[in-house]
Amino acid sequence: MPRKFCVILSELRHARGLSQREVAQALHISQPLLSHYEKGVREPGLEFVSRACDFYGVTADYMLGRTQRPGTSSAELIELHAAVEMLKTLSRTLTTANPRCPTGSSSSAARWSSATWKTSSSTTWSSSASAASRSRRAPWV
Repeated sequence: MPRKFCVILSELRHARGLSQREVAQALHISQPLLSHYEKGVREPGLEFVSRACDFYGVTADYMLGRTQRPGTSSAELIELHAAVEMLKTLSRTLTTANPRCPTGSSSSAARWSSATWKTSSSTTWSSSASAASRSRRAPWV
């Protein structure tokens, strides 16, 4: 049986050690109204549910009892998006700096696996693949 909004709202407040007065002030409602929401006497509107989700850092699905997992807050999603963008930029930078780096196509990956590399000390490194192993595809292709 799914948990009720009023129970979840109260549990989130208690878990953070906050008073009804503190939460009501942060959510821009009166303390008695918050009490009514937590007791299930009244049901909040969508705007309040949205503010409460942002305040507690949970998804609306969790707040409404549709899932047991609190989910990802919008702040975490913003951080995750920034990290993904940083990785994309880093990947483009590395690919530009080393054009022999595989970019996902099978032909470039095959060239990469059998390439001759030079280190900064001018020592040459070659793949020691035999003719038979060169005919096999790289494992990531």
